[in-house]
Amino acid sequence: MRIVLINPPVRMEGEFKDWKGKLEIYQPLGLQYIAAVLKKAGHEAIILDAIIEDYKNTGDKWWGLRHTEIAKRVKEIKPDAIGIGGMATMEDSIIKTADEIKQVADIPIFVGGPYASIKYEDCKKNRSIDYIIVGEAENSIGKFVENFQKGVSIDRVIFSERTKNLNDLPFPDRQNIDKYFKAARIYRYARGRQKTSRTVSIISSRGCPFNCIFCAAKIAVGSIWRPRTVDNIISEMEECIESYNVTDFYFEDENMSLSKERMNNLMDVIISKRWKIRLHSNQGLRADTLDFDLLKKMKRAGYDDIAVAPETGSQKTMDKIIEKKLNLKNVEEVVANCKKIGLDVACFFVLGFPDETKEDIEETLAFMKKIRSMGAFHCTVRNAIPVPNTRLYNESKARGLLIKDGENLEKVMYITNKHMLNSPNWTPEEIECYVARAKKEDLGDIKLVRKKYFKNFIKGMVTSPRLTINAIYKKYRKSP
Repeated sequence: MRIVLINPPVRMEGEFKDWKGKLEIYQPLGLQYIAAVLKKAGHEAIILDAIIEDYKNTGDKWWGLRHTEIAKRVKEIKPDAIGIGGMATMEDSIIKTADEIKQVADIPIFVGGPYASIKYEDCKKNRSIDYIIVGEAENSIGKFVENFQKGVSIDRVIFSERTKNLNDLPFPDRQNIDKYFKAARIYRYARGRQKTSRTVSIISSRGCPFNCIFCAAKIAVGSIWRPRTVDNIISEMEECIESYNVTDFYFEDENMSLSKERMNNLMDVIISKRWKIRLHSNQGLRADTLDFDLLKKMKRAGYDDIAVAPETGSQKTMDKIIEKKLNLKNVEEVVANCKKIGLDVACFFVLGFPDETKEDIEETLAFMKKIRSMGAFHCTVRNAIPVPNTRLYNESKARGLLIKDGENLEKVMYITNKHMLNSPNWTPEEIECYVARAKKEDLGDIKLVRKKYFKNFIKGMVTSPRLTINAIYKKYRKSP
C-alpha cells in the first residue's frame, strides 16, 4: 500500500504572529517512526510535512503548506490511505487538513499522535476522520494496514499497546532530511540557541513514572519508563553521523536521565567516540538525577546547555499540588554545579494551579530570581494549562473551575494566552499579570548578564587581549 503521513501546518496568530524568521522547525519524529515500520512491512510511506514543504510561507495565519495545497498534493500522489499526526494544540489544523482532503478524494484517513491520544473523544466527532489510533501506533499500524487490505472490519478507535522493548523498533525514516537542513539555515531549529543546519531529533527512552498534575505525557507514552540500550542509541547516532553528517542531536525524552547508570554509560561511550557533535535535552531533565560528575561528563560529551523543570519555587506547591517528588535544593545544586562546569542551564516554571496561593506564586518568583543570581541562564514561565484527560483538567472540571470553552488548547496557547482556570485564591487576570511580570523580570536579568559579560569582554580585549582569548578558549573547549 501507498500511505501518505501528514504533518499539518502550524497556526501563526497571537504570540506567534511576529515570529517570522525566528520559528522552530521540528522533524516529525513520530511520523518518521511510523514510516520506518510501514517500510519494513513492505509498504510505501511518504511523509508530507507542511512546514518543510513551504517553510517560507508564514502569512494568512498559518505557517507552511496550506491545507488546500496539501489536498492537491494528496490527489496527485494517489495514496491508498492517509495518516495525520500532531500535538493536541494542533486540533484545528488536523481537522482542517482532513476536511480538505475529503473534498478532493475519497481516501480513508487515520489520525494518531498526541492529539489522537489526548482528545480522541473530540476526534470522533469529525466525520472526515475515519480511524483514530490511540497510544503508540508502531504496534498497531501494521495490523491496521493488513486488515484494511483484506477488507476486514476495523474498529474506528484503535487502542495501541505500548512498545515494551524500544530496541525492537527500526530507526526513524529520515526521508527528505536535506530539506530540513536547508530550512534550518534560515529558521532556528528545535529549541536550541545554537543555529545549525545538520540537526536531528532522537529519543533514548519513553514514558515517565511520575504523576505531575498538569502533564499529558503519560497519556501519550505511559507511566512505565522504557529505556533503549546504550548500544542501540549509539548505533542510531552513528548512522546519522555517517549518512547525514549530523552535528546536533536533540533528545526528546520525557525523562532521559532517570537511570543515572545508563546516562553515565551513554556519556562515556559518546566521549570515547570523539565525535564533533553537540547534544541537547531541551524537554528538561530531573534535577535529582544530575550530580556533579555526570554533568561534567555531559559537558565533555557535547552538552553546552541543559534544561531542568522544577515547575515551581514553592516546596509546598511541589509536594502537595504538583506532586513531582522533587526537592528544590536539588535544583539549586544543579545550577551551582553547571556554573562551575561551564554549562548554561535553563529552568521551566508553571503558575496558576487552582490550590496555589498568591504567597506560593511570590515564592516561585523569588526562587526564579535566586537561581538566576546563582547562574541560571534563563527561566521560562507560563500559566498552567488544563490539557484534557490530565489530572489538572479532570479535577478542575469536577470542581467547576474550568473557564467556559477552556478546552480549546490551540486558541489559548497560540492566540489569547488567557488563563483557563478559576480559583478562590486569585483571578485568571491576576495569573496573567504574574506570568507577564515573571517574563519581564527574567528578560531584564538576562540583559544585565549579557551586558556585564559584554563589558568585561571589551575591557579584557583592551587591557589583556591574549589572556581574554585564552580564558574564552578554556571556558568553551571540551574538558579533557
